[in-house]
Amino acid sequence: MYVLFILFLLLTPNESSAEIYACPNVDGDTYTENPQRPDCRLLDIQPPALVYERTFTGKGVEARPSGPWSQGSAEAQAEICGLYREWVTLGRKRYANAYDFPPHGLTPFEITRLNNLDLLFSYRGSPNCGKQ
Repeated sequence: MYVLFILFLLLTPNESSAEIYACPNVDGDTYTENPQRPDCRLLDIQPPALVYERTFTGKGVEARPSGPWSQGSAEAQAEICGLYREWVTLGRKRYANAYDFPPHGLTPFEITRLNNLDLLFSYRGSPNCGKQ
């Protein structure tokens, strides 16, 4: 077991620096670091990369953002801030009844959408949205 833990630590990247792409889907865009289709577009504002830190407090590996969110055009900023507000709203609905599974109040579409948005915002801090 100890050997597997050491192997896990060695294989864990120090930083993810992949770019994030939005791929159109029937249920709304999905977000990926490895687009497999030509119709995927690179996001105009990229979230900060994740830095992985090894901890010896029983948590294993923790992720934190490598820096702040970048700035972009007004249109790109509005898109990212809209996605962030959607993620926060869905996240609140998910944890409103934290002991229910599937989460009470979330439709299957919302669960899928929340999972897609997690790639953009989980552990990366909030984008510079101000009071929009």
